[in-house]
Amino acid sequence: MIGYKRLNNSIGIRNYILIMSAADNVNPLAKKISSQIKNSIYLPASYGRGQLGFDHDYFLTCMAGLADNPNIFKTIIVSMDGDSADWIVNKSNRKKDIYKITFMKSFGIKDCIKQALSLEKKINSEKKKIKKVKFTYKDLVLGLECGGSDTTSGLVANPCVGMFVDKLINNKGSAIFSEPVECLGGEESLIKRIKRKNLKKKLINVIYKYQKIAANNNVNLTGINPTPDNIRGGLSTIEEKSLGAISKSGSKEIVDIIDFGNKIKKKGLNLLDAPAAAVENLTALSAAGCQIILFTTGGGNPVGNPISPTIKITANSKSFNKFKDLIDIDLSFLLNSLDYEKGSIKIEKKINSIINKSKTLSEKNKFLETNISRFGPSI
Repeated sequence: MIGYKRLNNSIGIRNYILIMSAADNVNPLAKKISSQIKNSIYLPASYGRGQLGFDHDYFLTCMAGLADNPNIFKTIIVSMDGDSADWIVNKSNRKKDIYKITFMKSFGIKDCIKQALSLEKKINSEKKKIKKVKFTYKDLVLGLECGGSDTTSGLVANPCVGMFVDKLINNKGSAIFSEPVECLGGEESLIKRIKRKNLKKKLINVIYKYQKIAANNNVNLTGINPTPDNIRGGLSTIEEKSLGAISKSGSKEIVDIIDFGNKIKKKGLNLLDAPAAAVENLTALSAAGCQIILFTTGGGNPVGNPISPTIKITANSKSFNKFKDLIDIDLSFLLNSLDYEKGSIKIEKKINSIINKSKTLSEKNKFLETNISRFGPSI
């Protein structure tokens, strides 16, 4: 496998220029700039101004994580005032790879675009010097996601992913699973996979945190999860859904729990504390450093991440036949045999293909989205 070596020694499987809005007031400008720069990704900001305390800190940390993702070659941050860009840069581990355009220091939209095109020339000249290197699974960080789950997810798709994750960990690679709210009811099986007492305590706190948030808002979490589409797909209890979701993490030791917006620090299997909503969770996985994401779906959740290529997997033949333009892997042929090894091999072949520059269907169809989770009010 061949990748792109970054200044911090991480390896990217894509080589994008990221055009990032520092706050929502310059989204149209950043979008206009991105439309004129080849091989660029436009990353809007949902908020960015008036956020408070830890909510603002989470936002900045997550934005910096997205800029630091190994699949990003260089980042151009567009801001109104300059300060909002600096706050993101100060959180970054790759400050030398970030350029800034400040609207208030410019002479308007056309001048900002002119600055961006000048930066594009500089970036393209630097691209010629980039080191392409051979890499192995040891350098891979794999994100794990499930959405629109049904019976086939827990029976086939997730266990097949879990078997590949075990192989990845055995080869010194790393994987991140998330959605701790969907571990509720299966937490005992996860505790057995943690050695450190303080990490076991953190796991329980992270899982039950979401139950407390729901209770504080007069919501019975066990009354709304499984969701209506999960129930239509044959999942009857939150425990059944959770055990199916957990199976995509495989069987290896959980070495760390990553706080929202933060990057992976320890090689091996990690749990990320992030909300379960697909777009928000994919964004958090990408900010944590995942070069690629496996996304299992029973009913056909269609969305992918623009920075981290997202491979969609189903074991539901009806969903695959309906959504052939968005689902990459069909594992429904395994429903009778439950041959997880065969499924994991098919997943591995697709991963290798995507790493070697094939595109996922969500990339081909530009069915891509990001959104950073919101935890508090603005003033």
